[in-house]
Amino acid sequence: MIERKGLYLELSLILVMLSTSEIAFVNARVISALDLPVHIHLSWQQSDMSSTIVVTWQTAYSDSGTIVFYDNVSRGGGSSLYTYSTTGTVHIYSGASGYVHDTELTDLSQDSTYYFVCGGEIGGYSTERSFKTAPKQPSHLTFVVGGDCRSNSTQRDIMSNAMRQLNPSFVLFSGDMVETGSDQAQWDDFLQSLDSYWVGSNGQTIPIVPSLGNHEQNATAYYEQFALPNNKQWYSLDWGETVHITVLNSEANASGEQLQWLENDLATHENCTWKFVLFHQPLFSSGPHGSWIEGRSYWCPLFDKYHVDIVFSGHDHDYERSKPINYTASMTAPQNSYAEGTMYIVSGGWRAPLHSSNSSWWTAYSSSLYHFVQVDIFGNQTLNVQAKDASGTTFDMVIQKSPVVSELLWNIVLAILLGTAALMSAVQQQILRPLRLNTRCINRKRRRKNDVDAH
Repeated sequence: MIERKGLYLELSLILVMLSTSEIAFVNARVISALDLPVHIHLSWQQSDMSSTIVVTWQTAYSDSGTIVFYDNVSRGGGSSLYTYSTTGTVHIYSGASGYVHDTELTDLSQDSTYYFVCGGEIGGYSTERSFKTAPKQPSHLTFVVGGDCRSNSTQRDIMSNAMRQLNPSFVLFSGDMVETGSDQAQWDDFLQSLDSYWVGSNGQTIPIVPSLGNHEQNATAYYEQFALPNNKQWYSLDWGETVHITVLNSEANASGEQLQWLENDLATHENCTWKFVLFHQPLFSSGPHGSWIEGRSYWCPLFDKYHVDIVFSGHDHDYERSKPINYTASMTAPQNSYAEGTMYIVSGGWRAPLHSSNSSWWTAYSSSLYHFVQVDIFGNQTLNVQAKDASGTTFDMVIQKSPVVSELLWNIVLAILLGTAALMSAVQQQILRPLRLNTRCINRKRRRKNDVDAH
């Protein structure tokens, strides 16, 4: 790469040497030396989605600027007009196509829209963008789930364009973002797609919550281009105080360190109203790849124990929604309702080549088509799951009235109902007993009167 200082020295000497008539040409070269941010995307490297966010972008030079200017009102892109600013870090890695800048914004207000520009005085600034932080108690949350686009760029962008019309707060992406994890050009193409298409119709940039797929090949490029919590393989996020998201790595050992972390994470967040899990290889799939048995044996007991509501995966390039599954209660039959078991969704339809769809004992619905999943959560504890095709048309929908609850809670509810019934019966007895006694007294008096009249 050309050293920035050397470039400026060269331009300065040329300016001195060239005649006035040639200055316009030199100015054009100076302008072209601007190094504006590309591959702009948002993520989180702390679990709190209500007060932090990370802005990541790439430049050709290391000194182009790692500043984010931001405010809670639009400033139109003029960097000097924004109230707040934060300087981040810059790094490069072997095989990279440029320098990666990560700038984390902290101490943000919950449930607030922020406007920002990123870059620096030397390289230049991006156009103004915006995002919104999570509320502590969300009255309505929309997010999207999908995966497996690989390197089918044109078709991938069709899906992303359909997704952004929904204005989701974030996207859970279940892996296989690229065909070959070691190919930087494929990463550049994917990240530029995020930059261009992951902006909602409301103008807000849509953050990504990614998991590793087999096609990422555990490549350095994944770790270096996404700012994520923990070790970036398994981590968790909280949307306010009611929604917990756990991301796992199905390309790593399902037991050991990851299993211990998973149990601790779910135990710590057991009281969250809604719990979702994301990873690449599905535990229940009727597609060609089938079910990941190792993950099923280690992770299902924890999903059952801590009452996870929905588990999202990809890998098989189709759509499949399971019936309610509590694998601890039954390995061959579903539960009666989603309040008693976990919903497992395979969503691998972000435009990688489709697989055929099939069905098994757990299958509620399956289809082979390009798609993503929209999830809506409302303040009255209603969850709405919609599977949508490339045109945005819903082809499968489930309305879940309440989260998965434990057997203990069901027993408590049953005991309360039985206790209430017993109490009502006792009250009824207390009310009816005097009436019965009174009726008996009246009947006796009538019989005595009749006896007297008879004599």
